Amino acid sequence: MPAARVSRPYHVYDHEGEHLGSFTAWETAHEWAHLQVALSALPAPLEVEDRRRHSRRRVWADYCAPFPAPAETAGTANTIDDDDAPRATATAAFAFAPPHPRHPS
Repeated sequence: MPAARVSRPYHVYDHEGEHLGSFTAWETAHEWAHLQVALSALPAPLEVEDRRRHSRRRVWADYCAPFPAPAETAGTANTIDDDDAPRATATAAFAFAPPHPRHPS
């Protein structure tokens, strides 16, 4: 089975970390994840993992973003003095982070 992981390095997981599919191309995995959220009953966000680049993206129907966000990985709080501005630490506290590394079943 290791050959399958090498030939399909792009994986999609649901919001609970369950493996949904493996793909040979990033574009296919990314587009498929957007469509699954938009056209099915799967709750967002889904997560697309790129094992070649060791990166992940969270995917909603019409939006996606790197995960964890750059502010979360830096470990620094948002220092904007405006009280109405969102704080990076507050959003990081509620971030979905399933156990890693994950392997398709």
